[in-house]
Amino acid sequence: MGTFIAIFSIIFMLAPGAWAASVDRLHGGHVYAADFTAEPCLPDANDKTVITWSYWGNPWEVKVNERIIEVFESENPDIRIRSLHKPWSEYFEHVTPWLESDNPPDVLFLAHIRDYIKQGYLASFEPFLELEKAEGDLNLEDFYPQLLSLFRYQGSLYGFPRDNDTKVIFYNKRLFDRAGLAYPQENWNWQDFYRLADTLTREHEYQYGVIHARDWLPLLFWQNALYLPDDARYSRKDLINSVQGIEALEWFIRLIRRTSPLQQLEVDSYRAVDYFTREKVAMMFGNHALVPELIKHQGISWGVAGLPKGKRRVNKIGGAGYVISEKSRHKAAAWRFVKWLVSQKGQAIFTESGAMVPSRQSVSRSRVFHRLQNEDHARVFIRETLAGLTEADHDDDKRINRIISKYINDVLVHQLPFDDAIEQARYEVD
Repeated sequence: MGTFIAIFSIIFMLAPGAWAASVDRLHGGHVYAADFTAEPCLPDANDKTVITWSYWGNPWEVKVNERIIEVFESENPDIRIRSLHKPWSEYFEHVTPWLESDNPPDVLFLAHIRDYIKQGYLASFEPFLELEKAEGDLNLEDFYPQLLSLFRYQGSLYGFPRDNDTKVIFYNKRLFDRAGLAYPQENWNWQDFYRLADTLTREHEYQYGVIHARDWLPLLFWQNALYLPDDARYSRKDLINSVQGIEALEWFIRLIRRTSPLQQLEVDSYRAVDYFTREKVAMMFGNHALVPELIKHQGISWGVAGLPKGKRRVNKIGGAGYVISEKSRHKAAAWRFVKWLVSQKGQAIFTESGAMVPSRQSVSRSRVFHRLQNEDHARVFIRETLAGLTEADHDDDKRINRIISKYINDVLVHQLPFDDAIEQARYEVD
């Protein structure tokens, strides 16, 4: 813990000047994707090695990344970071062209990396890890093991996780108090959730019980199904081909039709937060990335609850992380940067933003994480992380997801009866 207090002190010694400046202006090396050219990243005039780091993120996240760059460059004066930013909605359409080019980003913030590994786009970390064994300053056991497993393929490590995508339920305390309802408890179940959402729905006042997200569907199935998500027997097809999957879909559709202001499957986080902060919905499904947006709205009182359980308690573990391009001309410098990004200091800087559940257990247990929020909130996120499981990876998952999502949305907007939608989804999937 003493190490973290020292790190936190160092960060805030930098904060009054360097951080305030970085909030108000863009870092000198920052570029946008439209400005990116395929010119070799060679040492600059000051004999610094220049490496490119690509990432997505909202404006506040860009500012946090610029702060990270400032601190890293101050400690590593022989390396300069050139940042390449695109918003989430556009980022992934550029990743493959970047990686196929002669001069891809050296370091990428990336998720779902298996396909990129199979195509030879990403560098294995194993050679670097062999060299690190002699230094002993990189403790892989400090990462949540399920998170680290997302970046392994055929026994080799290809990346480090930045954070965790664990899901929770945010709830509006004032709306619960007004309705005379107790706040969600740790042992609540999906029946409790539906009852609360239904009670809190007052259509004549334009108040609803819940704002949702598509990510809910597999979680509902996992909590009631025969197979857990990390079981190799599990497939996305089970959502439409099993009794448990059909029950989960029917429950979800009933919930949305009865208690949500939006009768559609796709609801982005901006819209969800807008409804929640305007107190038009009492509960919101989401992850820790929503916390900074909620903190901005000091007029609302909100809490965090773990996911209700079905037959078992299961949550999702996942998230994005840092990888190195196989074509990078500066792998040694890229490795130093990646290793720093997931160091205790690097994670502490990003954790301080309030936007993430750290991938390192020591950081999630530290005062850096707990002092930024209500202690109860921190405990919920950590507890849900420990309940998280990775999802078995199948080549056809994306196609199946698109098909199921399309037909469930057709049901929600009353274009198809439920039974017809399931039948057509099964036909297309098979």
